[in-house]
Amino acid sequence: MLTPHLRHPDEDQPTAVKGCATCTHLDRFRQRASAAGDGSAVSDANVRMRRHQKAEHSS
Repeated sequence: MLTPHLRHPDEDQPTAVKGCATCTHLDRFRQRASAAGDGSAVSDANVRMRRHQKAEHSS
């Protein structure tokens, strides 16, 4: 079985929606994780933000 391509944590990061407290919280968490060199937490924040945005900001 082939391993799927894994993206670098800095690639294709979702952008926080201005004025959304959840997006802002996740963006700040991601920034702190990135500054700490915690790529796993950065990836987790990206996943959580994508899920949140799909549920709350999709048209």
